[in-house]
Amino acid sequence: MRKKFVTVALLGTLIFTSTNFVGCKDYDDDINKLQEQVDALKSISISDLASQLQSLKDANGNLSVANAKMEAAIAEIKTNIEALKEADKTLTSLVNGKVDQATYQAAIKELNEKCTDLANKVAALASLETAVNDLKANKVDKSVIDELKKTIEKLQSQDSDFATRISKLENTVESLNTVLAGKADQTTVAALSTAIDELKKSVAGVDTKIAAALDPIQKSITKLQEDLAKKADAATVAADIEKVKSEMTAVTDALKTETAANLAAVKAELVGRITALETAKGQMDVQIGKLETDITALKERITKLENQPATDLNAVKADIAANKTAIDGALSTIGSIQGTITGIEDRLDGLGTEVGAVKKYIDEANSTLSTAIISQITSDIAAAVSSLQSEYAQADAELATRIETLEGLDTFDKTDYDALKSSLNSLKETVGDEKSGLVKDLKDLELKVSNLITDALAAKGEGTIDAAIAKQIQNTLENSAVIKTAIEAAISDVTGKVDKIDQELNSVLERIQSIVFVPQYKDNSGNAIVPVYKIDNKNGTVEMKFRISPIDKVAELVKLGTANPGIFSFYKEDALQSRATSENALVATEVKAGTDAGTIVIKAEVSNNLAATSSTSYYPVALKLSTSKEYGTAETPDTKPINDITTEYFNVSVKDITSQVYSLAANQTILYTDVAEKAVNSLTVNVDYGVGSLTLAQCGFTQNLVIYAVKCSGTWVKVGSLSQANKDEIKGKGFEVVGNTAVKLISPIDINRVDNELEVQLADNDIFGTTGSSVPAKTFDVTYKIVKNDVGATIDYSAITKAALQSGSDTYFDVNAQGEFVWKNTSSDGAQTFIIKAEKASKFTNNLIDGATAAEILAAIEGTLPANIEHKIGADDAGITEPTFTFDVAGDKIIVALPANAERKTYAMSTIYNTGLYGKIVLKATLKLAYPTAKQLWSHNQERWTTDGDYFVNYTPDVSGAPYYIEHDLKTGYVYSPVYASGVSYTYELVPNGVSVLPAGISIVSGSNGNSVLKFTRNVDLSKFRVKFTAIIGTHVAQTETFDVTMTYPITDKIAIPTTSLEYGKAGIESHAGLPIFKGVNLVDRFNTPVIKDGKIVTSPAWGTAYGLTGGTNSGNEYVLTDGVRYVIKKAVLENGDAMALSSFEIANDGKFHLKENNLAKKVTVTVQIKVTYTYGTVLSDEFAITLEPTL
Repeated sequence: MRKKFVTVALLGTLIFTSTNFVGCKDYDDDINKLQEQVDALKSISISDLASQLQSLKDANGNLSVANAKMEAAIAEIKTNIEALKEADKTLTSLVNGKVDQATYQAAIKELNEKCTDLANKVAALASLETAVNDLKANKVDKSVIDELKKTIEKLQSQDSDFATRISKLENTVESLNTVLAGKADQTTVAALSTAIDELKKSVAGVDTKIAAALDPIQKSITKLQEDLAKKADAATVAADIEKVKSEMTAVTDALKTETAANLAAVKAELVGRITALETAKGQMDVQIGKLETDITALKERITKLENQPATDLNAVKADIAANKTAIDGALSTIGSIQGTITGIEDRLDGLGTEVGAVKKYIDEANSTLSTAIISQITSDIAAAVSSLQSEYAQADAELATRIETLEGLDTFDKTDYDALKSSLNSLKETVGDEKSGLVKDLKDLELKVSNLITDALAAKGEGTIDAAIAKQIQNTLENSAVIKTAIEAAISDVTGKVDKIDQELNSVLERIQSIVFVPQYKDNSGNAIVPVYKIDNKNGTVEMKFRISPIDKVAELVKLGTANPGIFSFYKEDALQSRATSENALVATEVKAGTDAGTIVIKAEVSNNLAATSSTSYYPVALKLSTSKEYGTAETPDTKPINDITTEYFNVSVKDITSQVYSLAANQTILYTDVAEKAVNSLTVNVDYGVGSLTLAQCGFTQNLVIYAVKCSGTWVKVGSLSQANKDEIKGKGFEVVGNTAVKLISPIDINRVDNELEVQLADNDIFGTTGSSVPAKTFDVTYKIVKNDVGATIDYSAITKAALQSGSDTYFDVNAQGEFVWKNTSSDGAQTFIIKAEKASKFTNNLIDGATAAEILAAIEGTLPANIEHKIGADDAGITEPTFTFDVAGDKIIVALPANAERKTYAMSTIYNTGLYGKIVLKATLKLAYPTAKQLWSHNQERWTTDGDYFVNYTPDVSGAPYYIEHDLKTGYVYSPVYASGVSYTYELVPNGVSVLPAGISIVSGSNGNSVLKFTRNVDLSKFRVKFTAIIGTHVAQTETFDVTMTYPITDKIAIPTTSLEYGKAGIESHAGLPIFKGVNLVDRFNTPVIKDGKIVTSPAWGTAYGLTGGTNSGNEYVLTDGVRYVIKKAVLENGDAMALSSFEIANDGKFHLKENNLAKKVTVTVQIKVTYTYGTVLSDEFAITLEPTL
């Protein structure tokens, strides 16, 4: 803002002290050249732009030269300040002797206020500089942008106030003119007054045109600021094209800001300069040579600064900031001097009626003040130029910062650029040329100022203007051409850059190949539709899905659509065919990526003019993506966008649900301890339109329920009309109505408010509308009820220990290291009682349940009926065999009742008192019971257990003639503990091991002594079963173990082979005598009892019968002796290696080996084996060989 003010102040000075322009360009030619520049810019590549931008940044090093020159200018300013101070002392001394002190002080106050305004602007600019630095550091967020806008608005407000003060000074000047009219040279005064009036009219006209030119630009600035607020924290744009677009945006924004500032301040500064001319018209008559030198030097510095790149001039700014105090002092001194001049003029009004006396006084003052006035003007212009240079540097730095920040923006708004371009075109028209616009107005103004100076120079007498001053004004005005040229160049530059960005935007969009509508809903007939719902003649929003090709362009399209949803448009069939653009039944408001790959979702507002459709009629609608700008001209106005992409028609159905059923949960509960606000809009209104139920949001409407009325004393009272009595009634129930948006419970909480109710009436006029007298067309009655806390409270007594037991407890138990109560013989089998202290004084406090005292809670427990008391073990109800506990409130005791023969284990007990108002009061305790350990109950008889932990079965032979079975008393493997002899029983059972059923031939039976006997009736695979041993107390398993069984069967040795000769000679073969092979074929059991002797089963004693020995029956090459073993002929091999048929041989019942043939040509070897089968398996002999001699 300081830049705006000082820049325009200098501009105003140059304009109103000038006699002519150095020359104005023909703006038609300029515009043509502008178009040429635009075309040239379109051909510039992104890399060229990036290179040029880098070159500008690299030029920052040249600023050191400008810095040195600025330091020299500052030194000159300091010199002028000292001169002003000395002049001020002289002036003060002179005025104090001749001017009325009150008049003098009033003038000083008037101008001091002006200086204060300037100081305020300097302070505001400091905050702006901080914001700019934040932008450069890429730290800006929306709050910073908002603060920036507030600062700008504040400065604009101060500008307005400043203009008011200037106007007031103008009135003072007018009064002065009135007095001078009677005292000075009438011809001169009249000429000056007339010129000033004309000048004011011209200024007023310029003001109007400036405002008209600034309006569209200001709107563009506001829109871009909003965009910046949304996007300032975006990540760096990866693609070069996005970087160039961001740079163009920054350049455009900076130009708009500077142009708006320059034009907006014209009126205020021009009027101020008129006042300055009127005030100084009778005093400026000497010496301006030094001023000319100063101005020339400063002009050179300005020109060089303007040629510097748009980059950061932090060093210059720092130097100027360091001298801010001196500059402020100069401004203050200038204000004082100007106040003194005004005081002198005021005083002249009362010094007499003769013009001669006035002239004499002016001459005297002029002589004294000549040096001070020239110094004042020099300092004034020097300070203005210095501030201009500082603010020019600040603008450049701000531009660079915004370029850096905007380079990180993800998206941009094409509409903003189009609007900005339009605004710039409008600005060009406003600026105009020699024949119209501001250029013409400025030229006319120049002529009037020139005439004014000519008349003033021609006039004689008091109040005339010196020729030297007039010449100085003329020389100074020449600089206006530079400003005008800069504005023209800036407009041309920005227009070209806008076109370049426009070209890049369309380049992105033109890569989209196709857009296809994706149906999501169907009507009752199966037709794909886009459903629109209408309530109270208003249509809700809709969301539609579209598939994009190519799929990789979805992200880019979403980015562009997010920034400007307007690139998408919807047209009904008739509008689309005619290419008309006047109708937009649907307007896109939001674009986002779809959940399916390659899709986007477009949210659109639907025109309320789109009427409801029948069940068989629809609106054919198509979506169009405008991928290129319009190129229509005055000659071809109907030219339309090229490369547009349009979908096929899809059906839009509008369903009027105004008369349907709307529902809202009418009963709402609030826990009496919950004092948080309950927003009524958190409730959901549902719509039943005959097909299903939808929420208002699903119908495309934004729900906004508010409280319309509250029922007080049976009558509905509008929320805005609640009287104090109504509010007291609501408060008495424990409620508070928060505005018209929420209901809450008042504090402190009070449990006695439970079951109180408050009835409210809700409305949503935005959706459902109103009837006459602003009465809602639809309301919803809701009842809020205060409810109790069913959770109540929980008191945990943890595990009951022996030390905690009170008098009256049973102690039939031992206590182990874990603190468990261990069963102790049959004395523990009866019912038992465990009593502990309830500790009600410490565990039942006033804070246990909100809103209730300890006494109230205890009374509620004591008064709870048995039917309302629950006993739990874990999460289940306690059974009759499980312990329970109760709270003896009066005795302050917890009593645990353990039933007889209860299982000894850990019980997590809880007792729940359902008290009603206070909810569930839960008492918890843990009772740890246990049985003796296995080691305490038994030990192993080690003679029966292997080192592997297997049980080794023992048995004895049965000499009777009955079948022999293996039997074993399992008790012999254990020693039962005598400590727990009473009340413990032991059992054995067989369990399958790795199979589903037990193998046959194995069982456990009761022996003659009552013990468990393991019995084998046949051969059994020992790996297929195990034995489970259990200690039982009462009816419960106390301890158990399972073991494997191992044993040796009765017959384990091999059958002995024959002891006779095994060579069958020629004579025996020929005589068929046979070869005896039974001698020595013997077998004994593991107890060394003979069971086979010489091939025969021993039957007396009947061991063979008892064991079930049998040779079997003859079969093929197997031969069985009567009551004897079975011989098996395995193979027969001739001496040459050939096999001989086994059928050639046999073994007779007499135990002899025979060759069935008479002759044998070759020697043969026959292999034989002996077998016998019994109850527990099969026994074999080793194989043996019989040799047969040839009979040749």
